Amino acid sequence: MVVSGRGLGAFLIAVAVLAAACSSDKGRAVSPAPRSTPTTTAITPATGVARGCVAFSRGGPDGGIHVLAADGTSRRITTDPGDDQAAWSPDGTKIVFNRYRKGDQQIYVMSATGSGQKRLTTGRSDASPTWSADGTRILFTREVPGRSDFYTMKADGSDVRRLTKGRPDDGTPMWSPDGSTIAFVGSGSRNLALYVMRAGGSTRRSIGGDINAAWPRWSPNGTELAFVDEDDGSIQVLNADGTGRRKVFDVTTLPGDMQPNFTEAAWSPDGMALIFAAGDSQSSHLYIVGIDGSGIKQVTTGPVTDEGPAWTARPTCR
Repeated sequence: MVVSGRGLGAFLIAVAVLAAACSSDKGRAVSPAPRSTPTTTAITPATGVARGCVAFSRGGPDGGIHVLAADGTSRRITTDPGDDQAAWSPDGTKIVFNRYRKGDQQIYVMSATGSGQKRLTTGRSDASPTWSADGTRILFTREVPGRSDFYTMKADGSDVRRLTKGRPDDGTPMWSPDGSTIAFVGSGSRNLALYVMRAGGSTRRSIGGDINAAWPRWSPNGTELAFVDEDDGSIQVLNADGTGRRKVFDVTTLPGDMQPNFTEAAWSPDGMALIFAAGDSQSSHLYIVGIDGSGIKQVTTGPVTDEGPAWTARPTCR
């Protein structure tokens, strides 16, 4: 089964379970973790993101990619409900994203305003795009029967190069800010674990130990990785060498029946906060939390399915 992140999110809301089976969703748990009843965290409402611009995907009749500005205004920039996994170019002028349509998922690029949409890939299952530090290349996952491989291509879709081959569970790759290393998830001792490798695809190694991990994301300075621990629904951070693991925020302490299924996280441009999506059986919203776990704020509301945030220092969303 090939499902985009947006398609899987909608499925989760319908049945409140997780069934990830494609490269775009490698790293999500097979089922929600057992839950205790922790103390509920108080949330401060927020009207915007305080700095920069956030791109995110929304499901339902208002589906597509939206952008959220510092003043709290939100604007829809694509109209296809299968659009998700947005990633900003380093200079904030372009967005690369995944489009899922009729059993097929492809990678597209567009300007930061949503104009000039261009399809870059032609495979049956291409997803999880991220940019190189200089903005000249895009890293992505291509799934074919029996395996999930990493490729790179120029920003215009040309010069496609294969980095890895033969492993069925690798996914969600991301270049380090200096371009030397790729972080990703792959098969671990229990479920999916964190890995890093050189940018050329060699020297694969596990970091962080026995972690049921998802969605690794580099800090802006490249010294840390944020990820989701799907055993307990928490956002965690560790050093780039796998040491110093610490919990930033427990998603299950949010009001409602929160599950660790929508919790892709993205760093703020200054590295001082994380934005993530968290949901229950009815909806999911975006939240911001300080990197020390303080000051949790909810930045989207309503009967919507918001997920997959990406944050740029671009001063406006226009």
